[in-house]
Amino acid sequence: MDVNIGIACLVIGGTTSFVATGGVMLGKRVGAYMGNYATVIGGMVLIVVGSSILFQHLSA
Repeated sequence: MDVNIGIACLVIGGTTSFVATGGVMLGKRVGAYMGNYATVIGGMVLIVVGSSILFQHLSA
C-alpha cells in the first residue's frame, strides 16, 4: 500500500475535528431542549453497550 502518511493524518484529523465540532454544536441545542431526559437516555445506552461487551467477552 503506497499511502502518504501526512495526507492520511490530515484527512483523519480534519474529519475528526469536523464531526466533533458538529457533535458539540448539536449537543448544545439538543441538551437545552431535552435537558435531563437526554442524560438518562445516554446513560441507558452506555449500560447496554457495556453489558453487550461484557456478555461477548464472557461467552467467548
